[in-house]
Amino acid sequence: MGRGVPVHTARCLGAAPGAEGTVGHGVASVGALLSPPGAAGQGTCPRWTFSFAPQIEDETQVSRATQGEQDNYEMHVRAANIVRAGESLMKLVSDLKQFLILNDFPSVNEAIDQRNQQLRALQEECDRKLIALRDEVSIDLYELEEEYYSSSRPQGQSI
Repeated sequence: MGRGVPVHTARCLGAAPGAEGTVGHGVASVGALLSPPGAAGQGTCPRWTFSFAPQIEDETQVSRATQGEQDNYEMHVRAANIVRAGESLMKLVSDLKQFLILNDFPSVNEAIDQRNQQLRALQEECDRKLIALRDEVSIDLYELEEEYYSSSRPQGQSI
């Protein structure tokens, strides 16, 4: 069935009196609008003269173009939804990693224990070096004191 126009427009354009009900619900068919005698593609009304644009031969042309636009729009919407879902998944993975790092108590405890062992080993090494240094200084001090007290003092000086 052809596309329709409101009945009052069809009457104004000179459609046949019986054409009003051809499509139903107060709409006349386009074919009835083009039927008035006179120049093809023109309709007359007591007040106006109308010119019609060229007719589309096949209604599927319009529906194909419309369907193509609808499909294109749907693809854009779906692509946007996919991108949004991807970003949401990336954020979720990031949050899970952060949660795992912060709340993985066995792993955190193991890392703390390992660091404690490293620091204790460093402390023991420093203690050994300090003890060795103390022993060397003690020996050197003893030798210096012995040299000082055994040296001859000038007369008149007392300790």
